[in-house]
Amino acid sequence: MLSSIVKSPESTDKSNVEIDLNNVVSGGSSNQADAYHATISGGQMNIASASHTTVSGGRQNSASYFYATIGGGYGNTAIGRDSVIGGGSRNTASDARATVGGGVQNIASAPDTTIAGGAYNLASDDYASVGGGTRNLAEGFSSTIAGGIGNNTTADLATISGGLGNQALASYATISGGHGNIASGAYASIPGGLLNFARGDFSVASGRRSQTVEEHPGVFIFADSNDFDFVSETANEFAVRASGGVRFVTGIDQQGNPLTGVILPQGSGAWSSLSDRNLKENISPVDGELILASLAGIPISTWNYTGQESSIQHIGPMAQDFYASFGLGEDNKHISTIDADGISLAAIQGLYSIVQEQNAKINSLEAQIKITIAAFLSCVFMFIFLLLQNIKERISHRKTTGKVPLIEGDI
Repeated sequence: MLSSIVKSPESTDKSNVEIDLNNVVSGGSSNQADAYHATISGGQMNIASASHTTVSGGRQNSASYFYATIGGGYGNTAIGRDSVIGGGSRNTASDARATVGGGVQNIASAPDTTIAGGAYNLASDDYASVGGGTRNLAEGFSSTIAGGIGNNTTADLATISGGLGNQALASYATISGGHGNIASGAYASIPGGLLNFARGDFSVASGRRSQTVEEHPGVFIFADSNDFDFVSETANEFAVRASGGVRFVTGIDQQGNPLTGVILPQGSGAWSSLSDRNLKENISPVDGELILASLAGIPISTWNYTGQESSIQHIGPMAQDFYASFGLGEDNKHISTIDADGISLAAIQGLYSIVQEQNAKINSLEAQIKITIAAFLSCVFMFIFLLLQNIKERISHRKTTGKVPLIEGDI
């Protein structure tokens, strides 16, 4: 080190100062390089005050720790080892390897933090980064805010892609965007929307005012545009508020038109399967009586699922028995509601056919009985008539003869 001030022959302004051997001030005015191998390329009132620091230009920039670099701009301060500020105004890189690309009054205040640009952003924990936007705070270890306004990550490895006033407050929590969303459960996610709260670990909340509570991890919840809270009710549930209905399409044609699927219409409580005749083929009639006979041979039991409490009872056949009798559906582990409904309807038709046949037989028997009864009554009436006639004649005979005939020949 030299104790005297050495003027660089390359300096274009006498106000530039180099206070060490091998320092360089290439141009500008009132610049000061006062450490070993410090360099200022130009600009005005810039300071490179630590070993191997560099200021390329701009005004009132200060690189004051080893290997710090400022590309230009105004009033920027690089005071961390190996810190970098590309430009902008009044930005600060205050810890080792901190980087600010540009913008206004951004602060990268922890090791290996990065702010690409924007204004009034802060990256204050190791490896935290802010891509841009304004007034974003990346305060968790290796947390990331890509942009937006007023977003805040306070936990390790939390991420906010953008939006306004979003908060990722737990480790690995993620918010893609939107406004006023809070992900406070570990690994919780909010794709976007308005005022959604993912408080349960591993939960996903989206739409408008959907909420998972802290005691309900693993919830996926979506709320439509209605301005009311929609809150989780149990852990690991799939909850949707869709007041306009729900639609699932499971098959499409080459033009993307639905071929198979179900809908839950607006205000409905039951699924409706797509059953358009134009979307069906290999249509064959069935023998309802035969299906009824087969159905009669399938055991129907009450039971509970092994994943539910024994107090929660159900009734129905086993899928294996149903498949063995009818061969319907994709496999022998499931019973489609379409097939169960179809079998029931066919069996009802078969039963109706049997009832009609029996009714016809009953009607025929009733007719025969009526004929028989009529004939019998005719015979009875004739017998009574003849008997009365006989009695009348006997009475008449007695009156004329004074005798009562013992037999018909006496009359």
